[in-house]
Amino acid sequence: MTLVGHSLGGTVVLFAAIEPWPDGRRYLSPWSSWEGRDSFNSCRSWRRSSGFPWREKRSLPSSPEAWVKIGLKAAYYDKRLVDREHVARYAPCYQDRDAKLALVATCRTLVPPDSDRLIGCYGKLRLPVLLLWGRHDRIVRLSQGERLKEAISGARLEIIEDCGHNPQEERPGETFRIIDGFIHHHISRTRIN
Repeated sequence: MTLVGHSLGGTVVLFAAIEPWPDGRRYLSPWSSWEGRDSFNSCRSWRRSSGFPWREKRSLPSSPEAWVKIGLKAAYYDKRLVDREHVARYAPCYQDRDAKLALVATCRTLVPPDSDRLIGCYGKLRLPVLLLWGRHDRIVRLSQGERLKEAISGARLEIIEDCGHNPQEERPGETFRIIDGFIHHHISRTRIN
């Protein structure tokens, strides 16, 4: 089984990896994932600098398009991608006020209370791990990927140049090649063994 996750999904993949699995075989590819408390500080710093009104429920942007523009400007390195097409694709997710409030609440509680224990388990992982990061990720800084690489024995960190938080959108071909190459390399090694 190969697990792939992006951002919060990357954290879910890492947390799943530290749980015991019956056959012990896993391949992981989290990218731009939250490492822990330092990530929370990074998130808090981004929230302050993003211009997004995280604290006041009444000051939430009124239009879904405004939400999307703020988020995409923070996520993309190439600001030309914050165009009508991208905004229109994401805007339906933010039509409902409760959905907006859920997003804010999720961002406020990204780091679980037992994150220190979970982070301590990363060093015990003995499986192939690919960490994929955009060089210019402002949401989850590259330094978090570098720290994860140090914490996880044998982890491979791939950095995509001229890319922000969403490599699957800014550099889809390169993102696919890296993940596909990683998976096929480890599948062929498993078959040989």
